[in-house]
Amino acid sequence: KGCNSMGNCNISIVMNGIKKCSASCLYCSAASTMQYRSKENKTSFVVKKDALKKRILEYCNPQLEKDKKNGQLTELSIDIWGGNPLENFEPFKQVVEFCENELKEFKVIHLHTSGNGLEMQDDDIVEYILNHGIKYQLSHDGLGQWLRTGEIDPLYWENTKDNLAKLARLGVLDWINCSLTARNPSFFDNIE
Repeated sequence: KGCNSMGNCNISIVMNGIKKCSASCLYCSAASTMQYRSKENKTSFVVKKDALKKRILEYCNPQLEKDKKNGQLTELSIDIWGGNPLENFEPFKQVVEFCENELKEFKVIHLHTSGNGLEMQDDDIVEYILNHGIKYQLSHDGLGQWLRTGEIDPLYWENTKDNLAKLARLGVLDWINCSLTARNPSFFDNIE
């Protein structure tokens, strides 16, 4: 993504081989081509830790060198993507463990991920992101949420609403991303 003059470097890690998501967003090409919701759809997740670390350090090296010259330490912000990352919990934990343990060149590492909210019915997932200081973006389509998760709206569903409210109160749920489509076209209607 980029580095800035404040001693920060921002990257995205896409979890390679993730093939599972609980939503069925009508506008997601992967949902239809990969049959994300199929129970038979097993993950083929692979992380090549040495190659990933090498690439991150190559990408952030200009910022690391600049900060070193100025007597500063570089902060690294990482967005973790891939299907619905938290539903692919074991692979997700592997990526987090890598970030926390293998990138000692950085002063601080800030982790961020996203999801459709349905995974927030699992208290273990909620506790994990709280314990690891991971921020969370809710992919929620407002008035068009039915395009994403059918009749279940995670903001109001009995199994998820309390955990999402908890994350919002704690400042962990820090973004809501609303995709507008032909069936849900009005930015202003969604705000209202």
